[in-house]
Amino acid sequence: MRLGKIKISDRLLDRRDPSSLCEAFSKLKLFPVRCEHNYCTGAFEIAGISPMFDDVPDAQIPPDYEVAVVTDENGGLVNVSVKRIS
Repeated sequence: MRLGKIKISDRLLDRRDPSSLCEAFSKLKLFPVRCEHNYCTGAFEIAGISPMFDDVPDAQIPPDYEVAVVTDENGGLVNVSVKRIS
């Protein structure tokens, strides 16, 4: 299964229109299986399934990914990419 974990800063939700984040998740084709807010880190920690993640054998801890979201000057979504960091 193509499992992975990402973090989204809660400050990002304050600055962006939530619809652009929904569009980014749509581009990732991300199906969240777990989401929690960590007050200490100020981030939402999301585990999910995406075709952009590497295949993970059963019973292994999913790797962490960094998500890069590129927008135009009007805030419109241009590109979404992921990079494995663990």
